[in-house]
Amino acid sequence: MNKKNFHILVVDDDNRIRELVKQYLQENNFIVTTAKDSLDAKKKIEIIKFDILILDIMMPGESGLSLTKEIKSKEKTPIILLTAKGETHDRIEGLELGADDYLGKPFEPKELLLRIKNILNKTRTPSLPEKIYIGNALINLKKLNIKINNQIKKINPKEKINTPIILLTAKGEAEERIEGLEVGADDYLPKPFEPKELILRIKNILNKTKNKYQKRFVEFDNIKIDLNKLIIIKNNSEFKINNTEKIILEKMINAPGETFSRESIGNLIDIDKERSVDVIITRLRKKIEIDPKNPKYLQTIRGAGYVLWVE
Repeated sequence: MNKKNFHILVVDDDNRIRELVKQYLQENNFIVTTAKDSLDAKKKIEIIKFDILILDIMMPGESGLSLTKEIKSKEKTPIILLTAKGETHDRIEGLELGADDYLGKPFEPKELLLRIKNILNKTRTPSLPEKIYIGNALINLKKLNIKINNQIKKINPKEKINTPIILLTAKGEAEERIEGLEVGADDYLPKPFEPKELILRIKNILNKTKNKYQKRFVEFDNIKIDLNKLIIIKNNSEFKINNTEKIILEKMINAPGETFSRESIGNLIDIDKERSVDVIITRLRKKIEIDPKNPKYLQTIRGAGYVLWVE
């Protein structure tokens, strides 16, 4: 886990559970804030940016499900639901509203900790640049080599499979779930189960992992596009990228050579006028191209759309 101290909000009307969870997570190097109900939680969410929320479903006033729906309509902060409700339809409802995981009471604190770590590993892993400079050494992560004083040495990394895993089993005991999560499983679903719940859990995992390994930095010729810093550097001149441009570039640099129609770009940035898309592309060309009127990288494919060549 990253050395950063992640900040967690625990929302439960049961003071005993709040304090037990808080103490256990603090012992595992998390910063923990607690709230006794949804209203209390909203006040704290307004002033603090949390890394993950743990919500009880059955609380006085607004329920955890209602709070989940409201939060997910505004932001993507991961949510784990805690509840005494063990019925399948309750789990499905929580997942449909956008919850990232679901843990029934009573639960083992260690299982909660492992589920928190799994979610944070999927959502907080930073993307690496293709090239890293260390002194006079250039490490090329794309070509898997190291260049020192014009001598190139191949990197032979140990292969690691990062394919998400969901375990299906008839074993429903907490220690069995903990064992599965400890050996690297991403989720755990006991038999018998509703196929709809399995589908929702698959979608949740894919939504968390699909952007994990996407490129956010590319360098070609004398041009660097850094989506983490929201800048383009061209011939040592720096140009800022706005959010709309970032969305388009993120899509294009992860699919070099692929043609994107004006309609698909418009859908991506929620614009329905093709002329507006053309204006944005023209603006991007001024930041990327040496000669924007004769583009070399961000080209127009007549009758089809636009394509970005960065390799």
